[in-house]
Amino acid sequence: MSTSSLIKAIKDVFGDSIQYVPYDLRSTTIMVGMPPVPIKGLVYIVARHNNPQTRYVKSLTGHGVYVANNDRSGTIELGIVRGTVSCAAIQVTDLVGVPYPIAITDTATGGTSSVLAASCRRVGTPEWRRAALPDLAVYTFAADKLIISDGLMMKEDV
Repeated sequence: MSTSSLIKAIKDVFGDSIQYVPYDLRSTTIMVGMPPVPIKGLVYIVARHNNPQTRYVKSLTGHGVYVANNDRSGTIELGIVRGTVSCAAIQVTDLVGVPYPIAITDTATGGTSSVLAASCRRVGTPEWRRAALPDLAVYTFAADKLIISDGLMMKEDV
């Protein structure tokens, strides 16, 4: 399916009710571990893949194709207010030593905007990063398979 046909299909389903607006962290839910523990006191989230998810491969015909990268590894960084119960929950979950899931969902999009990592381990956050944000506890997680969906924002009735 081409990009233009995908945009047309979305527009046919939703009409003009789709708009892109900034996300509100108050409508974001984060669940860490198993059983899932909700995280409160969130200040920021950064989720990124370690490698580009598409790459250009040249062919003998002179043209090339874009192919998906099978390496979906990435990192998730959470900035949480220092000293909250959520910090303790992350530390206790980390002490177990078993990889655990992290699910982040923006409820304003009806769940279409999300970050999902089925197996995460906490890794070290650089000292300069922690020093730059003294009031926050910064946690960095490495994920073998990271799924990031940007989602669609629905227009609010005024």
